Amino acid sequence: MKLFVSIASYNDPLLKHTIHSCYTNAKHKKNLVFGVFNQSEEDLEVNSNINIRQKKCNPLDSLGVCWARSKIQTDLLEDENLFLQIDSHTMFTQDWDEYLIAEYNKAKKWIDKPIITGYPRSFYSIPTDKAFNLDKEFVFIPKGNPKTDNFTVVITAEKPFNSGLHCSPNSKTLAPKQYKGFLLSAGFLLTERQWVVDVPYDPQIYFTGEESTLALRSFTFGYDIVHVPNVPVWHEYNTKENKISRKVHWETETKTPVSELVNAGEKRKDVVLSGSDTGKYGIGSRRSLKEYACLSGIDYEQKKYFVEKAMFTTYESTGR
Repeated sequence: MKLFVSIASYNDPLLKHTIHSCYTNAKHKKNLVFGVFNQSEEDLEVNSNINIRQKKCNPLDSLGVCWARSKIQTDLLEDENLFLQIDSHTMFTQDWDEYLIAEYNKAKKWIDKPIITGYPRSFYSIPTDKAFNLDKEFVFIPKGNPKTDNFTVVITAEKPFNSGLHCSPNSKTLAPKQYKGFLLSAGFLLTERQWVVDVPYDPQIYFTGEESTLALRSFTFGYDIVHVPNVPVWHEYNTKENKISRKVHWETETKTPVSELVNAGEKRKDVVLSGSDTGKYGIGSRRSLKEYACLSGIDYEQKKYFVEKAMFTTYESTGR
């Protein structure tokens, strides 16, 4: 079973380390295919044994993360069975692929179209003087216990309708069994390749609204978000502890003004969440916005949030 690993990277010094960690810690290395959009002036050099397809552009020409992830889907993805999307500053546990595929197959026994997702635990990195040794160029310091401190995706009640950033990491322990959720993490999700066909990445979304629109669109196309007992990766959240400089897109100069991209993305987000667009990047017909509101408590049509209606806190698989 081939697993496509999608990585959009913007001037990220940890990109090669992410690929290295993903590959060296995988149990079934030959099944991995990397699709990388390297938005950087620097070339990406990796182990020749790694199966990798690349796109590259000058960072000045970049239009943001959703645009880059869309390009990976349209230009690099082929006939792989599974689709894994991660950020370019991610570290992996040993045999992560075996665990995730086992959890995916378990989810398939009770869910038709699962999306395994969640916010990974964090790590921070400190540079060393071993500049040409991938294993020693940085010291990666993980935070949290992988068995007790997984992040799940939670609601921030005051934000759904004024910023679109109602997905946030929260250091709650995930349940010991799989359970359904209603929000996803764009920096870590695993699903079938067909999801890319049904719910292709919207290049018009800039950043805000990426996860909320994806979650809603996926739900209306019949996909179910699933949280698992362990997320076998770590993510660098750009905290003060990090000693590696990593600028985000909106902090740098681009040919297209960031303000223009943000404004266009905000308008696009509002259109998608209103349910009025049923086109290529719009909502599906398998489920309605009302059904999503019953599951999540987020009513996009009325622009209200009803926490007492959210089912995700009690909806847990039994005996699976």
